[in-house]
Amino acid sequence: MNYSLENLNLEWNNINKSEEFNLFLKSLANSNIYTLNLSNNKISNIDTEVFKNLFNNNIKLNLLDLSWNNINSIEINDLIILYEKNLKFNRTKIGRK
Repeated sequence: MNYSLENLNLEWNNINKSEEFNLFLKSLANSNIYTLNLSNNKISNIDTEVFKNLFNNNIKLNLLDLSWNNINSIEINDLIILYEKNLKFNRTKIGRK
């Protein structure tokens, strides 16, 4: 039987922007991940190219929660633009609640 990860909750894990985090997001681009909760971490200075790759290649991603991080308004705007270009999500949470 083939199992794949569909829901991943990394809330409250003290994650910050790093090369390891970017590699992690890149690895999810071709996954079957359906929900990804990265809320309540210390993510800031996001690399929008990594998220662009995630949005473009992961057709199953339905919920991305980035609330309660240190993402600034420019980064949020960039993510919203990427999201709007890839309207395959039913819902999303970006930035703070």
